[in-house]
Amino acid sequence: MEIEFKKEKLNTVRKQTLIKGKIMKLNLRTKLIGSFVIILLLIVVVGFVSIYTSRHIQYQLENIIEQDVKSANILGDVARRVGFIRANSLLHLLTSSIDDMNRYELESADWIDKTNTDLDTLKNIFEDQATVDKLAEFRTALETYLRIWREQVLPLSRANRDEEAFALARKSGAAGMAAREAMYKLGELHDVNVAAANHRLELAEQDSGKSQSILLAVIFLAIILGLAFGIRQGSLIAVPVNIVSRAAQMVAAGDLDQKVSIKTGDEIESLANSFNMMTLKLKKHRDHLEELVEERTKALRESEQRLLKAQQVARMGFFEINLKTNEVYWSDEIYRIYGINPHELKSSFELTKQLTHPDDLVFVMKEIDSAIKGISELDIDHRILRFDGKVFWVNEKAELIRDADGNPERMLGTVEDINARKRAEERIRHLNLILRSVRDVNQLITKENNRDVMLQESCKILTRDKGYANVWLVLLDEDHKFDFATTSGIEGNFQLLINDLKKGNLPYCVKKALKQQEVLLVDNTEFACADCPIYGQYEGKSALAVRLEFNKKVYGLLCARIEKEYLADDEMLNLFREITGDIAFALYRLELEAAHKQSEEVLRESEEKYHQLFTNIGEGVAAVDLKDNFVYCNPAAEMIFGVPAGKLVGKNLNDFLSPQMSEIIKSQTDKRKVGEKSTYELEIITPTGKERQLSITVTPQFDKERNVIGAFGIVRDITERKQAEEQIKKDLKIKTALLQELYHRTKNNMQVIVSMLKMQSRRSDNEYLIPNRCQSY
Repeated sequence: MEIEFKKEKLNTVRKQTLIKGKIMKLNLRTKLIGSFVIILLLIVVVGFVSIYTSRHIQYQLENIIEQDVKSANILGDVARRVGFIRANSLLHLLTSSIDDMNRYELESADWIDKTNTDLDTLKNIFEDQATVDKLAEFRTALETYLRIWREQVLPLSRANRDEEAFALARKSGAAGMAAREAMYKLGELHDVNVAAANHRLELAEQDSGKSQSILLAVIFLAIILGLAFGIRQGSLIAVPVNIVSRAAQMVAAGDLDQKVSIKTGDEIESLANSFNMMTLKLKKHRDHLEELVEERTKALRESEQRLLKAQQVARMGFFEINLKTNEVYWSDEIYRIYGINPHELKSSFELTKQLTHPDDLVFVMKEIDSAIKGISELDIDHRILRFDGKVFWVNEKAELIRDADGNPERMLGTVEDINARKRAEERIRHLNLILRSVRDVNQLITKENNRDVMLQESCKILTRDKGYANVWLVLLDEDHKFDFATTSGIEGNFQLLINDLKKGNLPYCVKKALKQQEVLLVDNTEFACADCPIYGQYEGKSALAVRLEFNKKVYGLLCARIEKEYLADDEMLNLFREITGDIAFALYRLELEAAHKQSEEVLRESEEKYHQLFTNIGEGVAAVDLKDNFVYCNPAAEMIFGVPAGKLVGKNLNDFLSPQMSEIIKSQTDKRKVGEKSTYELEIITPTGKERQLSITVTPQFDKERNVIGAFGIVRDITERKQAEEQIKKDLKIKTALLQELYHRTKNNMQVIVSMLKMQSRRSDNEYLIPNRCQSY
């Protein structure tokens, strides 16, 4: 078993050695390309991970925001419709018209159907079980209120039994309490939904943080792997090169016995073998110095040719100025840089001044003069104006050569074509300007809530540092009708463009950009924008235009003027897309905030109506805790108890009672503690000494855990009614005594009359009739 394991291990080592040998035999170019490919693959992997992470985070946040906004809007509609249903039910009580009653019932039925539809939608939207439970509680409370209204209040209202109907509709009545319970449950549902939304956002932020941490870890790992691989590859190249270099130094010092042994399998090994062969030949042909000198002379000529070739590759030429004769020599590369045919024009100091850009001429001549005087070395960047009209950037370096007496004799120097580098530097500077504008626009849109001001200031920021020559922005509705426009950097005719937009005459860039998601690139503005009122503002420039779109809604268009050379720059275009995306998101945010404010206003109006009803109702409304301390009350309750406004809350109910009444309150409080409702009469004594008879209907109050925390009561002053009842009783006693007296007197009088009739009957011809009549009395 152990022998088989060793054989397997030996085979593995042989395979690794074979693979390593094949890799070592690859040439240096293949190794470098392979290293570059591996590092590039690491970059691609990191890029894909970054794109996937950002898209995942964006998609998650968009889903959460969309769900929260939709549920918030539906809850606002439900609150508004419940308020309308409650208002219609109260109006139904106040009217005596059957037509109005039918209309209120039909409207309420329609709102109830829409409310049920919205509640079904919310049930499908909500994912959190607590939110679903609160939705069910609200729905149950609402159905309880509607059932009480249909089965109890509505029949009374239709029968014009207003007093009984109002008793049910008041806050202390069954319908009023059910309505209040429904609104309370709706508030709880709103709070739970907000809490659930916040929780989802927190989870999304946590996921985002985790994703970013993972991304950073991947990037860090890729950097470490890239550095490690680069260091290893560099070592594989640098170590043998250093060996060859040290051996070459020894050979240069005269030691021709140096021999380099390198087994890399690439060009460096070939170089080492060549080096060994070279030292061998040097040793063999040391006596043939003349032949070697001739060979070196030939090599020198070849070197000169290579130098000329190197100048072309490096885009660098050299010059020489004879300061005593003013003769100037240019290499062929300088002629090429200046765009001059050496057979047509000869180099001279005047030609150099003529080709220097006029704006840089004074600066260049000053630096050359300082170099000639020995004040400073010549090392400057400046522009040249070629004969073909193109402006190029060059770097000019020179060294002063003095004669034996120390006087300036010659100036040797180089001219390097740095136009590509300067263009790249200018591009980077321009990108930084735009990046700063993007940052400032993002800071603005996060704190500015005025749409027009936000758009105006955004345009100013984009042109503030000349990142864009000018910009203009227009907002359109869904039918592409004009809504708003602003600009920065455009003078004069922008109002003409606004007038055309208001008339529905859309320019070329607006029409085309609205039909596509990508950025519209307008290179030939002379052709595409000739009919635009602001065409003169685009002279010598190109245009970018893209629609302001977020969440599949197009708000309008942003157009900017930029240099033509940046029109095909992907980074410039990506920044422009980012700016428009940020502005579109800000417009979306403002829309959401406006909708939220509208919902809050509807809720505030509903609360104000209920507050007015609570304040202005004729009956007293008050709440007490388990110790019979008043917690809150309305003005009518304060008037009934005879205390100034705002002075009843905080007092104890027993302060207004006699000892006998305190026993009644104690028994009623005990009922409330076990959740019983009751209606009873109570006699109080106001602070001024007045006695008042009250009728109190009390309902226990519960907390969220259904524990009794106090009582809510409707208080009616029945003192006058009691006094009227006592007066009626007294009047009944008097009337009874009078009737009895009247009865006795009438009876006595009738007896006298009967007697007289009997006496008279004796004289009547009809002896039978009269006695019978008298007998009937």
